Amino acid sequence: MVVILAIAGAGWYVFNKSKGKNSVDQPSSTILQKEEVKPELTYKGAYNGKLYLTGEKVGDSAPWEVWIRSLDRNGIETAISYFGIEPLEGDHEEEEQEEDVNSIVDLVKDEPGRFVPFYSTGIGGESEGEIAGSKLTGYYKSGYDLLTKLGGKNFVKGIGEVETQDWPMPHDDKRVLQLFSFATERKLNVMYHVKTGQSAAVGRIAAQYPNTIFLIHMFPNDYDIERNNIIAQMKKHKNIIYTLDADHLMFDTSGGFGIGLLYKYENVLTGDDLDPDPSSIKDAAKKFNANFDEREKVLRKEALSRYGSLVKALPDQVTVGTELNLRYGYEQKSFDRIIKHLRFFIAGFDSKTQIKLAYKNAQKAFGKGVSL
Repeated sequence: MVVILAIAGAGWYVFNKSKGKNSVDQPSSTILQKEEVKPELTYKGAYNGKLYLTGEKVGDSAPWEVWIRSLDRNGIETAISYFGIEPLEGDHEEEEQEEDVNSIVDLVKDEPGRFVPFYSTGIGGESEGEIAGSKLTGYYKSGYDLLTKLGGKNFVKGIGEVETQDWPMPHDDKRVLQLFSFATERKLNVMYHVKTGQSAAVGRIAAQYPNTIFLIHMFPNDYDIERNNIIAQMKKHKNIIYTLDADHLMFDTSGGFGIGLLYKYENVLTGDDLDPDPSSIKDAAKKFNANFDEREKVLRKEALSRYGSLVKALPDQVTVGTELNLRYGYEQKSFDRIIKHLRFFIAGFDSKTQIKLAYKNAQKAFGKGVSL
């Protein structure tokens, strides 16, 4: 099972349960607490305050301690992210499932106020779409029951990412709404991926569940098509929040087609998907860093051109994240560049909007981290 977590709150965390040959052993005797995470890395002309990210993935694809150190070094005080609880079918044993969830619960216990957990089945968008309805909702219910059993009733804060862009039905199909009703009944937030032609459905969903926060994003090309429609629906419905992830803010069109720079060098990685060969990680990171350095200013200009109107029209309903998942992106120099890009993007707006975009909007919508 791929375990993906949400990070939140202040302090330093040292985690010593990483898997695979890429793990880095760290002493676990001391946890240093401080009132607020402040960035060690700052940049002239950039926003250099604290960050609350809303699109973070980590787990077997990156050692915990590598990611946690990067969060602290870059002044990331809070972040929402996602983990998968695979359905109990086939080779996935109940004991293994509980062990995976307990590792998440232990992490949250060690760092009270630092984590904001969201969850999904972890089986992928197309596979979820094939069983959307009672079967899929049943899987989510089983996951929720296990999370509350092991972590308590206030442990999990949302479902997602629900990859509805790969589902064959409209977003407000009754099979999708069955899942959203499940979340609403349990006072869970929902994060889902919007596809083209569904802006009106996004509005209808928000109207049907006015007390549920819906965190959404789209692929950049799809957003270009739906920009005006999405902005119009968000103006009507204040419970829709748009997360601008670094992968989409680094949308590279230099080759004649668009690709998020964070995933551009996926084919460089060799070995196991969740534990790539160390030399290939370094090679991919080196290529990413060089490409970013070459096109940094162009990517920043394109991001502000694409999403500037969204932020200016809805300064209270937009947040930032990374959508990072591949192992090479967690390498220190690569991660630092990703956050640098976010900081300069945020700096493209007035000072009041910068603070909202950086952390206040997310904090208002999703609150602080969980304490057990």
